[in-house]
Amino acid sequence: SSHFGSGSALPPTGAATAGATHFFLGGLAMQAMKAVEDTVLELKRSMKQALQQAEHQIDAKRSETSEMVQRLMIDKERLAQEEAELECERQDLARMKEELNAQMEEVSKLREEIGQRGFFACCTRPKTETKYEVNDANHLGTDPEIENVIGDGSTR
Repeated sequence: SSHFGSGSALPPTGAATAGATHFFLGGLAMQAMKAVEDTVLELKRSMKQALQQAEHQIDAKRSETSEMVQRLMIDKERLAQEEAELECERQDLARMKEELNAQMEEVSKLREEIGQRGFFACCTRPKTETKYEVNDANHLGTDPEIENVIGDGSTR
């Protein structure tokens, strides 16, 4: 007879106990398996989400790096152009410096020339070599008369 329906307070024994234990342990195993499956699914979802985030971050960095490379290339071209312009300006400055040195040398020569003539030499006619002829027509001791001034064509 079965002990299940008898109303006795004694636990079941024999084959009935083994079946109940098996059912109980099977239920626990099923619950444990379900928990493991749920954990594995959650890990898979979590890993998939982390992978998507990592891929998104990698794509963002790749795009940022590409833009930076493009800006650097543009800056490099601009700097090369500015360098060429600066080189042209350097050459122009060197040429202008040579011209200025030549002009300064000419000014220096002019100053030296003016200095030899005197302070107001720039305001006066340049000296010309003049020769005078003296006519000794009157030998009686009177002052000789200057008749011709040779050099400027005037007479006195």
